[in-house]
Amino acid sequence: MGVVLIIGILLFVAISSLISTGNIINKEKKGFKYLTLRGYAMIGLNLLIIVISVLQYYSNEREIHRKDLENSKNQDLRDSFLKAKYDSSLLNIKNEFDKSNTKTILTISEVLGKYGFSLDSTNKTLVRLIRDSSKTKIIEQVAPVLRLRNEDGISLVNHANNKLEFKLNVCSYDASSTDYQCIYYVIKEDSLENLLFLGRDWLLSKDLSINVNQSISVDLSIPDSIMFKRLIIAIRGTYKNMEKTKTYNINTVDYYEKETKLYMQALPKFKERLDIFIQGMYLK
Repeated sequence: MGVVLIIGILLFVAISSLISTGNIINKEKKGFKYLTLRGYAMIGLNLLIIVISVLQYYSNEREIHRKDLENSKNQDLRDSFLKAKYDSSLLNIKNEFDKSNTKTILTISEVLGKYGFSLDSTNKTLVRLIRDSSKTKIIEQVAPVLRLRNEDGISLVNHANNKLEFKLNVCSYDASSTDYQCIYYVIKEDSLENLLFLGRDWLLSKDLSINVNQSISVDLSIPDSIMFKRLIIAIRGTYKNMEKTKTYNINTVDYYEKETKLYMQALPKFKERLDIFIQGMYLK
């Protein structure tokens, strides 16, 4: 179609050129008779050339659109093929990973078994295996460790209305725990390292429980008029495992440093100093 139109345009241009070589106007006449038959023929041919040029333009546009659609379909087919191949590769990789992961877990379980432990994958805990004199296997859950959270046990969350508002983030590490009978003591240390008791309260409700490696936040606020270098939290008391078959003691000392705004766990020497202070105040 495009070639035919181009040939037609060239042909009409040639004919129009030939016609223009003759007389196309008659100066002796006026009106419609001013143009000769050759003149009208040339105008008609030029109009026909314009029409054919327009048809040629739309023909080209339609051909380009057709090719775009064809290319798009071909691209979709290639994409579908590549996606299917990619999905198949991912499935193979996943299968290989699952096999490798299973082997790794079996190896870990064998090693733990040699040292009297087993991996409880359902509860994501480590359990200890004990054999009694009759060779009966008994499974004992790993003891929960209750303390302020390692990364942000004491955090300053707000300073408003003449108060400093803190969060004490209590975590039960290694296993779940419950039946809390724990008191926390609030003590400040000034720039001269003098200690001053500010108050105490129950840390957690007795009937609460904390799942393994989960936390509960306790609110604490003090007047901002209290000047301190360190805000110390000492926790004393007991708690139990979820089955309430064992009781554990808690005796921790942590502090918040005002200048650096950092939470720290007390070193043994500092903890010993706080233990003596609490005993001396008859607060234990």
